[in-house]
Amino acid sequence: MSTWFVKTSWGVSLCLLVALLLAVYAWIDARVSLGYARQEQEFQRNREEPPEVLVQVYPRVCNPGLHSQPNGPFAVFVFCDDGLGSTIGVINDELRAPFGGTWSLADRFWQERSWGRSVTSFAWSPDGSRLYVATSEIYGVGALFELNLEARTALQVSPSEGVTHEITKVDAEAGVLHYNPGDRTLRFLSSESR
Repeated sequence: MSTWFVKTSWGVSLCLLVALLLAVYAWIDARVSLGYARQEQEFQRNREEPPEVLVQVYPRVCNPGLHSQPNGPFAVFVFCDDGLGSTIGVINDELRAPFGGTWSLADRFWQERSWGRSVTSFAWSPDGSRLYVATSEIYGVGALFELNLEARTALQVSPSEGVTHEITKVDAEAGVLHYNPGDRTLRFLSSESR
């Protein structure tokens, strides 16, 4: 009788172990499937939503990764470095022939210390020729910059330096950008200007 009891308890234990392993496998599979479903939903939402014209990237709201230009070949890659601020670089995502000028197949990424570090916000001009970048003075310059994307040149356009700047609003109809400090405005330039 004791042999039958031992064999039965081993059999029951083995059955319980198999059932437990199957339950764990089913739970993991459900979690993975749910994760894939969430990724697919996020991907679809990102495809349906147009790219933002104004992007806030100070540490508390920083969304890392690629931020495409609404109406052109450029994108901004955002690095969220937490206590070290947010860093950005511009990418030319769609080079077209002929390959001349300031962008090339082997040189598609543009980043400068003056405007690329301690970024608080950036905004695309309505015609897509410019990128406006606001920086903090903590690890950056603390100014507002206008980047000419085709010429690959940067110009400080704020009258002050050494204080935190933030782009607060883009008014495409009026052709102006609002920024702080001082609730100032700046007129957007077209690709022919400056």
